[in-house]
Amino acid sequence: MKELYQRFNIIIDLKKAISIFRNKIENILSHGQLGEKIFEKEENKNDTYWELCNVLGIEYSYQSFSSGKVTKIFSSLDFSEYLFRIQALLDLLRDCSKKQLANDLAGIIEGAINTSPVDLGIRLKFYEQRGTQIYFSGSQLLDNKLVDDVLGILEDKEKSAIKLAFDKGLKEFLEAKNNPLKLKNAIRDMQLACDETIKILFNDKNLGFSHLFRNNRWEKAGLNDYQKQIFWNLNDYINKFAKHKSDSKTAPEDAENIIYLTGMFIRLVFSKK
Repeated sequence: MKELYQRFNIIIDLKKAISIFRNKIENILSHGQLGEKIFEKEENKNDTYWELCNVLGIEYSYQSFSSGKVTKIFSSLDFSEYLFRIQALLDLLRDCSKKQLANDLAGIIEGAINTSPVDLGIRLKFYEQRGTQIYFSGSQLLDNKLVDDVLGILEDKEKSAIKLAFDKGLKEFLEAKNNPLKLKNAIRDMQLACDETIKILFNDKNLGFSHLFRNNRWEKAGLNDYQKQIFWNLNDYINKFAKHKSDSKTAPEDAENIIYLTGMFIRLVFSKK
């Protein structure tokens, strides 16, 4: 499709591309067989439409057809809120043991992303335990190595506290597109992820990120002097940016930089271990 738009010199801006993306999803959910399977209530089984309204905190109103249910849930939303509700539907289907429907919907979403005439700035990532997750994308190389790989490293139960903080920070960063104040929360979550990493590395709940730079712990963690300096600066950067300057504005680029550096730290120390 991208080549066709270019061939006929059709200029599509991001706003129009988002509209095309949403139409592709909603055509399937409103009028396709997949939408009927998702939203049509079967006897003695969960009503996905009611469950989704309840999860989202939307006032429930009876709708006879899938089209009415889709309109009720997905109309008049900005893009971030729209993606949030799509993600909620994916999670709900998985939680309700309708994994195949969740996978089918994920395939529709991925196809709509890949055929978009303009980069929508989003991507999908599949996890064995959590299913398909929607993320805003940065650099593909960095996202693969410093976000996806890190989330994979943190899958085992021992590292659940790190994963909880890191994953929460990613969500706060996503939500900051509508609420910039959440950028500081994302940065604090990254520091917490670093704190939890040190606790696990040294099996000591009393330690935090700053303790890495004392008593030669960085050497015990497998870091050289250059790497020690990089992450010492990261800790100092977070402290000054998120704590001591709580009234200052946080730029998305700064928060993204800290997320990538945090991912680099977690990935490096556990790879060394």
